[in-house]
Amino acid sequence: MKKIITALLIICLAFGLASCGKKESEETPVKRKSAVSDYTFSESYKDSKGNTVSRLDITLPHLEGKKAPAGAQVFNAYFENYTLERAKDAEMNADSVSDYLERNGFTGPRVTEITYDIYYESDTLISVILKSRTGTKVSEIQPSEQALTFSLVSGEQLGVRDFAKFPGNENIIEEMLDGIYKAADKTYSPNGVPLSDEKHALLKDAFDENSLLVKDDTFVFIYSFEFLSSGSRTGTYYCEVPLAYVENFYMAPGSYEG
Repeated sequence: MKKIITALLIICLAFGLASCGKKESEETPVKRKSAVSDYTFSESYKDSKGNTVSRLDITLPHLEGKKAPAGAQVFNAYFENYTLERAKDAEMNADSVSDYLERNGFTGPRVTEITYDIYYESDTLISVILKSRTGTKVSEIQPSEQALTFSLVSGEQLGVRDFAKFPGNENIIEEMLDGIYKAADKTYSPNGVPLSDEKHALLKDAFDENSLLVKDDTFVFIYSFEFLSSGSRTGTYYCEVPLAYVENFYMAPGSYEG
């Protein structure tokens, strides 16, 4: 009888140890549903002779805006106006495009393709990269890129001053430029070689305080490699400035409340 009781105790202990060794099932994080959908526009344009010479193909972000309808209206109006301006320009310049195609022996139409990527999205912010390319064979063209960040609360486009702790401080732009120089010294060159004063000057010349991307604790500025390298490199340089470089003057984008 004692042997049976001992055996049962051993079995129970074994099951107890086994259950202790099991890990709690890890919960799969729920992916945040984007509040953005596509807004599309496509139109062809004819010259005064009736020939189709250009086409505009646009896909841009459209905000559903259930949480902040007023902000969504402002955000969507920005991209609707952006589209209207390019459509008006394409219509007004149809004859000029026709002449260009004829002079250079190109077979039209000349296509302008504009698309976007969402770089970052939170409950209060969205960063968008606009990509634009124009030509008779757009698939062979390197797109130009533009960085835009918006408040999802107000719908307004944001610049670096909107993340400043002290917006009126006269040094906030120089502080961000210093952060850009420090970041570029480490990431621009494949070998991590610090940049020259001349390169810093180019970064400053191309700096636009209203053109930026953000992440939770990073500010990102995009530059044309072709411009910075005088044509020796192609593509886009993403200069990521960690908050630690500029935290005396700037708040973390992830803490932005609109």
